[in-house]
Amino acid sequence: MKLPFSRRVRVVSLAVVALAAAAAGATLAAFPDSDVSTFTGCLNTAGQISDVATGLTPLKACNSNQQAIHLGGGDITKVAAGAGLTGGGDNGAV
Repeated sequence: MKLPFSRRVRVVSLAVVALAAAAAGATLAAFPDSDVSTFTGCLNTAGQISDVATGLTPLKACNSNQQAIHLGGGDITKVAAGAGLTGGGDNGAV
């Protein structure tokens, strides 16, 4: 039995929305709300990363042809509340 065209469009649209929601959920799940880790390593001119360690220092000092890079689960490192405001934080869901 073949479904009418409008019904097929609705079924396909629903499937696309469900897949998009699942993808968004997986993306959000990749970033924790607290205790977000930071990693530091060395990037060479060929685009290779080495000497990665947890924290703000690589396993060993980067060579002259390397650049220190920082990797983490987000780019907010601190939010401070100003006068008349409350909240803020150093890490995670701020």
